[in-house]
Amino acid sequence: MALVYGVIHGGVSGWMTPATLAGLAVGALGLAAFVLVEHRAAAPLLRPQLFASGGFTAAGLAAMAVLFTVVGVVFVLTLFFAHQQVSGLGIAVRLGCLFGGNAAASLTSARLQALTSPRTVLITGLLIATVPGRRRPLPLRDIRMKQGRAATGPLLRTSRASATLRALRSCSLADC
Repeated sequence: MALVYGVIHGGVSGWMTPATLAGLAVGALGLAAFVLVEHRAAAPLLRPQLFASGGFTAAGLAAMAVLFTVVGVVFVLTLFFAHQQVSGLGIAVRLGCLFGGNAAASLTSARLQALTSPRTVLITGLLIATVPGRRRPLPLRDIRMKQGRAATGPLLRTSRASATLRALRSCSLADC
């Protein structure tokens, strides 16, 4: 919670303000304490030895990047549609269509993994996710954030990300 507070407060008030630095410091200390406790626990939530595998660490970082991107896309699209006077139900339907592609890619990736391997699907999904989908940014000029900056950012098609995430879930240390 403190880390989230520090990041949010830093974006609003500045990264060098005492409250921001305190939030980030408390969050970092909490994370360090969690890692220390988990490392010494008899039955940890996530075995620290897994991070010794480069494949596991890379797959985890890739999944984190994809999930942060998906959350950002949902946030920005919700603001965009709300600014376009779309109702709450209309926004839900539009986002549902977006995630319909996600579901279809998830089902397809299971079949692809059966034909090839989780590693092949993972690497292919990550490569496909790097291909730009649009040459021009979304028209978000009218959505303003604090300090008058326009809310813009790259879009990642979640259907591309879905196959990657499914491969990550089924990828064992032996395969990656």
